[in-house]
Amino acid sequence: LSTTRLSLHGAPVSDTESSLSVQLDGEAVTTLCPGQTYNLTISLSYTCGILATTSIGTFSNTQGGEPCNNRFAISQSKPRHNSYTTNLTLPCSQDMPDDEVEIQVTTSDHKDSPFRQFSATFPVDAECTVDACVADPPPSPAAPEDQPHPAPAPPEDKPHPAPA
Repeated sequence: LSTTRLSLHGAPVSDTESSLSVQLDGEAVTTLCPGQTYNLTISLSYTCGILATTSIGTFSNTQGGEPCNNRFAISQSKPRHNSYTTNLTLPCSQDMPDDEVEIQVTTSDHKDSPFRQFSATFPVDAECTVDACVADPPPSPAAPEDQPHPAPAPPEDKPHPAPA
C-alpha cells in the first residue's frame, strides 16, 4: 500500500471488510484454469466506485479497452453500489506468464475519504484443460495418390542439327 496522499483522497488504507469471490458455474473456486472464464463478484462494505485490476486475464466489461483489458473501473456511477460483477477470462496456458493470478481492488466513497484497497491471489493449475485451449490436431499426411503430381518439365531448347 502506498502511504502517500493521492489527489484529494487520503493515503490508501487496507480494506479488511470487503471481499471478492471467483465462481465457475455458480460454484466458488480457489484454483484457476488457463483458458477458462469465471464470474468475479466484488462485495464491498459500503457503496462506492471501484477500480479492479488483474495481473493476468481480461475482464468482460472493461472501460480501458486495449491495452487496458485487465482493468474494470466504475468510478462515477450513480447510484453507486456495494457489489459489482464481471467475467474474468484467462489466457491459455502457453500464454500465461505466471502460475498465479492476483486481483487488486481499490475503492473510494467520496473525494475526502482515503482509498481503500484489498487483493486476492489465486493459484493457476496449468494441468487443467479447457476446450478453447486445445489445439486441433495437425492434418494427417496425404496418401501418395492424393498428393499432387509434379508438373512436367518444359522441353529443353537444344540446337537442331544443320542439314547435311
